[in-house]
Amino acid sequence: EIQSDLQQTKASQRLIQGDVGSGKTLLGFLAVAAAVDSGLQGVFMAPTELLAAQHFKNITTLLGDRVSIVLLTGSLSASRKKAIYEQIQTGAAQIIIGTQAVFQEKVVFAKLGVAIIDEQQRFGVAQRTYLLQKGVTDAVHCFTLTATPIPRTLSMALFGTIQLSILKEKPQGRAPITTYLTPAQKEHLVLKSIKNCVARGQSVYWICPLISESEVINASAAQQRFSILKEHPDLSDIKVGLLHGRMNASDRHDVLQAFYNGDYHVLVSTLVIEVGIDHPLATLIIIESPDRLGLSQLHQLRGRVGRSNLASYCLLLYDQNISEKGMERLTALCETDDGFKLAEMDLAIRGPGEFLGARQSGFQSLKFFSFDNNMDMIEDVLIKIKSLDQEQHRWISEFFQHNVNSDYWEHSVTQ
Repeated sequence: EIQSDLQQTKASQRLIQGDVGSGKTLLGFLAVAAAVDSGLQGVFMAPTELLAAQHFKNITTLLGDRVSIVLLTGSLSASRKKAIYEQIQTGAAQIIIGTQAVFQEKVVFAKLGVAIIDEQQRFGVAQRTYLLQKGVTDAVHCFTLTATPIPRTLSMALFGTIQLSILKEKPQGRAPITTYLTPAQKEHLVLKSIKNCVARGQSVYWICPLISESEVINASAAQQRFSILKEHPDLSDIKVGLLHGRMNASDRHDVLQAFYNGDYHVLVSTLVIEVGIDHPLATLIIIESPDRLGLSQLHQLRGRVGRSNLASYCLLLYDQNISEKGMERLTALCETDDGFKLAEMDLAIRGPGEFLGARQSGFQSLKFFSFDNNMDMIEDVLIKIKSLDQEQHRWISEFFQHNVNSDYWEHSVTQ
């Protein structure tokens, strides 16, 4: 399907959805390599420097010296950035791996042909548009990779604006992840789970939404949780590390490397580890204040464990003041590990966003169907519409204009 897209003269857009570890990144590498084979440039944009650096390392290992690959991130020195800008503009850089730095004004591509947007739910609509506008022609093929599409992207895929490819298979040799709803007052049981996990020679993530405590937002903070665990008498023989976004890139790298090496048994972190962190011995993840996060984020975080054949667990540590809708979302996460089903639930709960705008979620006043109750009908109608000829399309358009009130018409005619 990707090869077919790349043979088109007009720009194509395809959403590649597959669970954590199913091979989405490798498909992205193959697509940018195909661009190079055609004499064009390929760009691969990741949401964090940690993930961009990991991609750069992996694609360099795969392609070796056969292709010129550069890494562009915000933390590089001004002189290093200037040198990379020149390589991109002259075409000397064939594959560009980077963060949001790749669509900044100073980045001018010689001949961009393929854009890969990894973990696309982490980018805004406008950010994705900026990147595609970097092409010298309109034929920049865009492939977005995700484990759980945001509602707007999923609804666009349903309506045919974006083509959809699904990697249905689970990675071989992976044990399922069991997810539990755990009330905060049972924290002593969580600590016991940590000790049991470490005793087996395995590692633990403890995730907090905030770096430090806030007077405005009622959510757990990583710095405070780190201090509590580090000084807890029941965990005196367990080494705890801290990772968050305010640390510089070098310190973050050192902490992660120490965690991989087993120097830390527990890593207290913010959402910086949501994507791109792969530690096979990590089998337990505790997520505090999970109702503050979207289903997509929670599913990605849960995917940091279960990356081997070891049984893995996710504990959602919720507060007693959680809302009914928040509990509904967390229950949904416990019931399935299917990222696409979770995205459909998110679509039903949060809404599809704007078809002709930039809102990522929210509901429109559609009178004749709902996304949660009429998915099968929508798909059937789309299949029929694609088989119609031009005259039949014109007849349907006139029918709507004369028979549907103006409010609905404004929302629906383009679809």
